[in-house]
Order: sequence, then C-alpha cells, then structure tokens
Amino acid sequence: MATEPYVTQFSHLHYLRKTVDTGSLTSGATNTEITIGEVPAGSIIYKSLSGVQATTVFNGTTNTIDIGDDSDPNLYATAISVASTLFVALDESVTTYVSSDTVITATISPSTTTATAGSVEVIIAYLPNKQSPGS
Repeated sequence: MATEPYVTQFSHLHYLRKTVDTGSLTSGATNTEITIGEVPAGSIIYKSLSGVQATTVFNGTTNTIDIGDDSDPNLYATAISVASTLFVALDESVTTYVSSDTVITATISPSTTTATAGSVEVIIAYLPNKQSPGS
C-alpha cells in the first residue's frame, strides 16, 4: 500500500530515496519489484538527479535494476548495471511530467537467485506542482 505523496508548502526539489538490498529480494526469485514511493500529480522528475547508486555491488556477473511505475516497470530506466559503485542516472527517453499520482517501483534482477551481497540507493528527484509565492 502506497502512502500519500509528501509535499511541503515550499517550491523546492523533493525526492524519494530507498535502499534496495539482498534482504529486499524475494527468496528464489530472479526479479523482485520494490515500491520506492509515490510522486504527486503535476510533478516533474529530474532525470539527471534521479537514478541508482550502488553502495555494495551485488554478487554475480550481470545484476541489473529497472525503474518504472505500476504500468511499466522499466519506464524510466532499463537494466541499469549495479556492478560498480558509480551513480547511474535514469536512462529512458520519456516525458518527465507526472500527470497523476504515480507509484515508482524498482525491479532488481540479480544474475543468480542466491544473491547474498548487494545494496543500492534508488533516488527519484522531483519538483512538485507548487507555484512560487508571487507567481
């Protein structure tokens, strides 16, 4: 169950951030979808500030993560490698305007069903539909 999107009274950048690690994986599954959070309607996602930062590389050889929503699990990013500890920004060429409240998901695909190590931070930066005072 998603919670209501958090929006302050101020017109500034907001973000979702969630750790996804081997403890998040469904035992024996090759793909596990995790809810990151909800972006409110009218928001604009900043793709260059949004993405995946591996803090501990997943063991195996071809570990990837997709970022999307309930209707398209790889809408914003497809098969981002979590084989290094570099920040990797969202990579899909889609609109960044969110027309309705949208639940953001991450789908981790470890190369092996027995992944025992690995942790990434999924970050989604967005500007909610708030007008600056005096606009």
